[in-house]
Amino acid sequence: MVTNWLSAEVKHRRKLPDWLQAAIGQAARHSGPEQLPVVVLHEHGQQHNDNLVVMRLADFRAWFVSRVDDDPTDKAMHADLNGDIAAELDRYQEVCAGWEY
Repeated sequence: MVTNWLSAEVKHRRKLPDWLQAAIGQAARHSGPEQLPVVVLHEHGQQHNDNLVVMRLADFRAWFVSRVDDDPTDKAMHADLNGDIAAELDRYQEVCAGWEY
C-alpha cells in the first residue's frame, strides 16, 4: 500500500503470536483517551533505532487519518492526506476480507 506519505508492507498470517496480541491489548488497556497505544519490539543486541512499532489499524486510522486538531497546519495536512490514505485503507480492508483463513 503506497500513498504520498506512506509505504506499508502488509503481511498476512493465519494467526498472529499470542504474545503480540497480548502486548497490543495491554497497551490499549493502559492508554488514556489522548494516548496512542503502541507496542515497541526490540531485538537483543540491536540498535534501538531499529525497533519496530506496532499498532492496531483502527488506532492508526483514528490518529493519522481521522484526527484533525484545531491547528491550521494540521487541518491543511490532513486535508491533503485523508483522501489518499482513507481510500487506500478502505481498499486494503476489502482485499483482506477476501483472504481465506
